[in-house]
This record gives sequence, structure tokens and C-alpha cells, in this order.
Amino acid sequence: MISNNQKIATMSGSDNGRTDDHVIPQELKIKVPEIKTFEDACNRLGIDPVQSKFSEGEPDEIAYKKLKIVVKALNENFTVDWSNDKQQKFFPWFNMNPPGGFKFNGSVCGFACSPLTGGNTMCFKSRGLADYAAEQFADLYKQWLFQDYAETAITTFENACERLGLDASAVLPDVSKIISLYQVKIIALVKLTVIAEALNKGWQPVWDNKEYKYFPWFDLEANHNLGGSGISLGGIRSVLKLSRSSGGCRVVFKSEEIAKYAADQFLYLYKEILT
Repeated sequence: MISNNQKIATMSGSDNGRTDDHVIPQELKIKVPEIKTFEDACNRLGIDPVQSKFSEGEPDEIAYKKLKIVVKALNENFTVDWSNDKQQKFFPWFNMNPPGGFKFNGSVCGFACSPLTGGNTMCFKSRGLADYAAEQFADLYKQWLFQDYAETAITTFENACERLGLDASAVLPDVSKIISLYQVKIIALVKLTVIAEALNKGWQPVWDNKEYKYFPWFDLEANHNLGGSGISLGGIRSVLKLSRSSGGCRVVFKSEEIAKYAADQFLYLYKEILT
């Protein structure tokens, strides 16, 4: 991540030997680094950041709404005019699958054409502002652009609770009166149930003979003799009408990809249940 001073220098500098037509005023050079978060952008525009529209809906929809606020705050009074083919409009460009994952790939300029993904709500008045937004708000761009962000954003039980609007400290049952052998297993199963609901994003299995449901399958002897964990993912299986007694409908997934992600990311919870 570049420093704020570097960001300011980038905004007022040149790109490929050419200086932007929209040179950033001294006042804006001071203000821009102050917009470091979505909340900062809302404060600049006098908008309440805790409105329900910024927290309800699909993750990509939420990110898009937030990015529109960020772009508007950074652009200040700039208005995109698509009838003016001399007015430069800039937007960030991302490499979606480079080595190491999602990566900002530079800002590009348009005059009388717009990228389909954002239109005038996602254009900036200078290359420097576009660069700054791409670097500073990379997580929001990733959430907006990646189809699988909903899965990869849930890396903990707490993430899953947040996605569902649950209090993580209040979800887990009191197992103090249950024999200790089963306490850990019950807690792990409850956590996986919540995680599955969050990853499935409202999808619920229908136990007819028409819809596939996916669940991970584990090798419980993996590396056991070599001092390993004693469990590893053996693969993903699917069912139509039958449910596994170990988890039932509560821990099945709507796709093979999500089932594999859950198995890899939450292997420790499956281990607590199965071993």
C-alpha cells in the first residue's frame, strides 16, 4: 500500500509522460487523504452511513452503493458529461486473477464511452483520484466485482454471524450441563450451521428428487500415522433426496464450490465434530 504522500504525488503527477487535464487544486490535495473510509465519504456529503440500504442486500449491491458515495465525495462538484467528447473520465482497471489474487492494474480514460459496470457513477475527474480510490477502497471494489466474494469474506464464525445480523456471543447454547465429551462437538455443529446459512445466502434445501445438495467428505485417517491432524478433505459429494445423519439439511450447501470452501476454511470445526 502506498503512503498518503505518495498518493498525493500520484494525483498531481503525470502518467505515461502526460499530465492530466484536471490538475487537482491545492484544497483537494489536502482533503483527499481525509476520505479514507466509507464513513468519511458520508460525512463529507452529509449522509448517514448507518442507513439500512448500506447493509441490506447482496454483498456486491452493498459495495456498489458504498462506492457510489465514495466516488461522489472524491469528485466533489464534478459532473460527468457524456455529450462532451473532450471531457476526460477516469476509472480503475483491475486484474481479476493475477498471481496473488485481485490486483489494481491502473486507471484508464474514456471520453464518450463508459464501462458497462459503472457508468457515470463510477468515473473520476482525474487519473489520480481513480488511482487513489482503487488503492484506498480496494476491498469495496473486490466485493463489488467478485462473484464469490460472499464466500471468501466469511472466514470465521463471527463473520457468518455478522452477515446474518446475529450476535455471536448470544448464538451459542449453554452446554455446561452436558458431559464434556460432547460439549465441543455441539458448539462446533452450531457454528457450522450458522456458517452454512451465511454461505448459502438464503438458499434452503428442498428434499425432493430434483435439487442437488452438496457436502464435504473427509478422510479420518489422513496422515494419522505421520503425526498429522487425522482428518483431511476427501472430496465433495452430492445428494438429491437423502440426508446424511451427521449433519442433515443444516450443513449442506447449494454448490460444490461453496461446500469445498467451507471444508477448507472450517476444517477445524469439522474435526471437532468428527474426531
